[in-house]
Amino acid sequence: MRPLSMTISQQGFRDRMYGPKERDEFRILMLGDSHTIGASVESEDSIPKQLERLLQMRLPDARIPVINGGIMAAGPIQELGMLREHGLALEPDLVILELYPSNDMGDSLGLVGKRMRAFHAGWQQSLHN
Repeated sequence: MRPLSMTISQQGFRDRMYGPKERDEFRILMLGDSHTIGASVESEDSIPKQLERLLQMRLPDARIPVINGGIMAAGPIQELGMLREHGLALEPDLVILELYPSNDMGDSLGLVGKRMRAFHAGWQQSLHN
């Protein structure tokens, strides 16, 4: 098995550098955690790049880059920080927030001393396993 490469651009994304948005471009910024950034796959196999390829196949004349704004071990609060600090500067036309309920929602609720209503210790343990 070859080693996985994980390069982060100067703009803070596991993606290429983006210049000013072109007039005919529709930019999508995808935020999320290790699932979004593609922690266990090459960059071109990450969820944002798979979406970008699907859009290119269906709309070959359109310019629709999907920017990988995923962050390792992040939750919604960190993703909001990514949007504010790095994402909005790229002028996205659409922002997609990819959530994984067992940790994203659970982590966010934990910050205010709560937990998911559907919480069940056995279910939670099976997710972690």
